[in-house]
Amino acid sequence: MTSKQRNSILILSTIVAIFVIVGVIYKQSKPTDQAQHNTSKATTSAQLKSSSLKSSSSSSSNATITNSSSNNDTNTSASSNNSTKTTWSADKQNKLSSFMSAWQSKMDQSFVGTYDGQEPNYYGITFPTGLTNGKYNNHIKFDEVTTAVTWSPDGSGESANKVVAIASGKVSKNNFNMALYFFVIQNNQPKVYISRTTNGDDLYFSETQNNDLKSGFANIFNN
Repeated sequence: MTSKQRNSILILSTIVAIFVIVGVIYKQSKPTDQAQHNTSKATTSAQLKSSSLKSSSSSSSNATITNSSSNNDTNTSASSNNSTKTTWSADKQNKLSSFMSAWQSKMDQSFVGTYDGQEPNYYGITFPTGLTNGKYNNHIKFDEVTTAVTWSPDGSGESANKVVAIASGKVSKNNFNMALYFFVIQNNQPKVYISRTTNGDDLYFSETQNNDLKSGFANIFNN
């Protein structure tokens, strides 16, 4: 065997040995790569689950916010409806007319009322004009206190004292013995005020002591 042939065999043996070594290394490293691959898949799956949970939580939170907003809108709407609710009406005016007709007959008195479409006259003062023309602004006193009142036959408006009806009439055979009644919604409560006197430009009122009149007006207001 020549020297050249020996070198060729040596080179070939070396190449074969290298391939064998590479094959062994590959077989040893493959399970590790597979484990890494499996680990990567598990990590990805966990990330997807976490993302799904976050999305579900976000949807639930958004639904809660939407429901809360809807409830607030409903409450706001209900509050708005309550604030604009009519506290007096034509039907209640008619009921007050019927009540006053029976009441004055029982009292043997005679009254003229706005609830009958009339204009009560109290010692030359015609109502409701006496209120609507501003003549008695700052000249009406409830229990000695100057009080701002507003003529409001339908109960609307923001005034603390809304006069929904007025009546005047003789309480005795003496034409100069008269009474003036203001039927008032005072801070959303029914009140009946009576005036029996005037003093210059001022009208003095006090709450009526007639329980039948007070309860009658209250019942109409509350029903």
